[in-house]
Amino acid sequence: MERWTRARLIEFAVTGVVITFFLRAFARYCENVIEHRQGVILHDPVLTRLPVIDFTWPTFAVLYVALFSGLGILARRPVRLTAGLQTYALMIAFRWTGMWLVSIDPPPGMIILEDPFITAFGPSVTLTRDLFFSGHTGTMCLLTFTATHKWTRAGFGVAAVIVATMILFQRVHYTFDVFAAPAFALMAWRVVNRARALAGLPNAELDIVS
Repeated sequence: MERWTRARLIEFAVTGVVITFFLRAFARYCENVIEHRQGVILHDPVLTRLPVIDFTWPTFAVLYVALFSGLGILARRPVRLTAGLQTYALMIAFRWTGMWLVSIDPPPGMIILEDPFITAFGPSVTLTRDLFFSGHTGTMCLLTFTATHKWTRAGFGVAAVIVATMILFQRVHYTFDVFAAPAFALMAWRVVNRARALAGLPNAELDIVS
């Protein structure tokens, strides 16, 4: 098990503070800009073939069980934990840019998915246009990339597929929002670890999964 050295604790704390402020700024942007911007409704042949089902509680049950399990596992691997949090921040930056570039309206028949964690960071309105790309799917993929054992990686991978599927049934995102999420999550993970290597910090990608 890796040791939580003073340097690692400082890096983890700084990362946590940055993410907190970043999440608040992102939530304010979604509330004050994205929700008031008109977009286009996309034709999605996959969604047209799926029934509309409210999976709010099952989605959050799977997501938060996976999230807290992943954090518990990574607590013993400070390098991967901190790199994962930094990747999450970069993934939010990718979403921020994506929403700024891609203006779309929610899929017809959307059942709102209210995330208690996100709403705790500030929005006073329910977000429906924070679409490109799926943050919930991206987060589940990030848990998969940071997993430290092949069986936990497989478990998080299955959970990611389940969450993505339930999101589509609920019409929370278009299909391309969901399919784009793994690519952006993987890109963020690799960019962060390349940056860490250039900065002389441990590269979590080299922390071989057992």
